Amino acid sequence: MGCLQKNLPNPLPILLLGRLGVDVKYQGLGLAKAMVYKTISLGYEVASVASCWAVVVEPLTENLTPFYLKLGFIKTKAERPLLIFRLQDKNGNPTIFPG
Repeated sequence: MGCLQKNLPNPLPILLLGRLGVDVKYQGLGLAKAMVYKTISLGYEVASVASCWAVVVEPLTENLTPFYLKLGFIKTKAERPLLIFRLQDKNGNPTIFPG
């Protein structure tokens, strides 16, 4: 994956987005997107003081992957289905959250 640098710190400072769920009667209102956006916003704040590099999510099911891809996450080559949202581009500029 060309967008990832080979000389990243180990361990890598990231935020992990835990299980995300919206009750069926409230789905379709943009709540999940709002929760992801809030997490990304917190990631920018953490990045400014603690060198946080990305937000990572492991979708519960494969059918949730398109939701995260639409929000700017990218797939990794990890054995598990991990997706990342880089908080900065390769020049150190904040990555823009779509939407």
